Amino acid sequence: MFYGYPAELIAEWCSVARSTAYAYKTGHLKPSKPTAKLFRLHRDRLVLPRNRKAGSSPGTRS
Repeated sequence: MFYGYPAELIAEWCSVARSTAYAYKTGHLKPSKPTAKLFRLHRDRLVLPRNRKAGSSPGTRS
């Protein structure tokens, strides 16, 4: 699941320590179901970037 993604990015997306993210990558630790779901949402680009507001689209004013 985490192949090809740096541990730093996994840590940021899943809100875990870098050591935990590294353990996920190496298979020494299995992520919880909510953590795995959060990673998949980010991976599949279903989470808005931090600089965008929910409900707004590019080119519109709030």
